[in-house]
Amino acid sequence: MSNASSPNQGVKWGLIAGLAGIVAGLIFYFTNPIKLQSLLFGGIELAATAVCALLAGLERRKAFGGKIDFKTVLQPVFTTFVISLLIGVIFTYVMFNFIDPSLVEQMKQAHIADVREMKNLYKALGYSESDYNRELKEAETGEYGVTIAGSVINYLQKLIKSFILSAILSLIVRRK
Repeated sequence: MSNASSPNQGVKWGLIAGLAGIVAGLIFYFTNPIKLQSLLFGGIELAATAVCALLAGLERRKAFGGKIDFKTVLQPVFTTFVISLLIGVIFTYVMFNFIDPSLVEQMKQAHIADVREMKNLYKALGYSESDYNRELKEAETGEYGVTIAGSVINYLQKLIKSFILSAILSLIVRRK
């Protein structure tokens, strides 16, 4: 059964997931901008994208009459991730470089404060005083800017990880 006439579900759901990520990003920005680079925000973005990718796969399966193979369902699922992640990387780049460049310095100061507050944790993990001081110095002198090259590398790394998740979701959705 050919599905050439129906729109690509991955594009639709990728745009929806990307917009959901932007909305979440704006909520974080206006409530606690330091959390824009947090594990919590990343988890929310990933969860929204995974749900949309799953919906794209289910929509594709329905368009194929309920029976679909792995390769056919993988395409819209992974496309959802490709588009959503691209939107997220562009959003972050624009936010940190054009909308509010002061975020870079805020992130740096927050990271330095975290390292200082976790001195006892570093010791508990077996860090020597010189190891801890090296970590602190790296936090103080590290590069925190969001560059085009860094954004591209981040995007490609996320694509590799999301392909694995797409394959898992596709195995869940497929039916022979």
